[in-house]
Amino acid sequence: MRQAGLPDRNPAGPAGDQHRILRAGGRPGRQTLLQLAALLRNRSPLAQNLPYLELTLLDAQEAPLVRRVLKPEEYAQRNPPSARQLPADSEYQVKLSLDVGALKANGYRLYAFYP
Repeated sequence: MRQAGLPDRNPAGPAGDQHRILRAGGRPGRQTLLQLAALLRNRSPLAQNLPYLELTLLDAQEAPLVRRVLKPEEYAQRNPPSARQLPADSEYQVKLSLDVGALKANGYRLYAFYP
């Protein structure tokens, strides 16, 4: 499978310390699939709820094409509701597949926030 990454256009700092989006190409029916991977870290001595994630896909001029807010229930589906917290001094790996259809994204921004 050929993978091409989209560059992060978030100069102010990412959601977590590491994140990337890969485009899965070269396979029939998979050209519109993006794979988001992000590592969220809680460096606090206290447990925290998982944040909401705002993902914005950008065009070649860095203008927003589409923006989506992902709730913890959407990206932490494999965990029961009671486990949707980051324990003190821990990490959580986010992995999502997103079908973007005909959008021609050339970059992205990812922010973590609490509503």
